[in-house]
Amino acid sequence: MVALKLHASRSSDRDPQKAGQDWLDIRKLIELHGLDPNEETFASLIRRYGGDEALERIRQMCQN
Repeated sequence: MVALKLHASRSSDRDPQKAGQDWLDIRKLIELHGLDPNEETFASLIRRYGGDEALERIRQMCQN
């Protein structure tokens, strides 16, 4: 589900409000499932569907 949300948030024709909601959903999924963006398998998935910028953003979100 995180991969789907990352892919959707990167879509060039995505409404900015919906893209913002995608990021809220990503944060909630990570919290609910105890995912760790520093774990290599999950970090690879983030990079694949969201790029390095997404990985950095997610790591920052998880620090708060």
